[in-house]
Amino acid sequence: MTIVENVERRVPRWVEIFAVQQQDEKTPRNYTVRAIDGDTGINRPIYYKIETAEEDKEYFDIVTVDGGHHGAILVVKYINRDELQRELFPLTITAYKSNNESLATPTNVVIIINDINDNAPEPFKEEYTVEIMEETAQTLNFDEEFGFHDIDLGQNAQYTVRLESDYPPGAADAFFIAPEVGYQRQTS
Repeated sequence: MTIVENVERRVPRWVEIFAVQQQDEKTPRNYTVRAIDGDTGINRPIYYKIETAEEDKEYFDIVTVDGGHHGAILVVKYINRDELQRELFPLTITAYKSNNESLATPTNVVIIINDINDNAPEPFKEEYTVEIMEETAQTLNFDEEFGFHDIDLGQNAQYTVRLESDYPPGAADAFFIAPEVGYQRQTS
């Protein structure tokens, strides 16, 4: 009788992995990943690690589940897209054998952070002043940049500008703003 014993030489094989995940900013999420031993019959526990840019390390973690027999949880922590002014976060997830880190299978993934509409447009200055001649149609030119900025993206960065009368009532009707709509950083 001949007994054949499998030699441990194959890297882990991914059975649950993704290339891209999207999630809303400021919303922590968890994603399951799982690899199995590439050597038949050995069933070695598989551990996991992540690699990412130094400045992104605080946003990600990976936790091996059940001693390496049931995958891992990729933890994506709170990310403020508006503060970072970034949407794409590339990282490498590596599955490796518990007894030999050189028997490893890396894969590149990207986390895309979706913008949410959580910021109001802000004027460049709190107050603008201009002198105008009475009963004369004219384009008003301010001495400094006039406009608004919204740090959100896409549709979340669109806004409408309107004049409101303070005193005297109805004074806003004598003026017209062009353009009335803006996107992110709008100046005139």
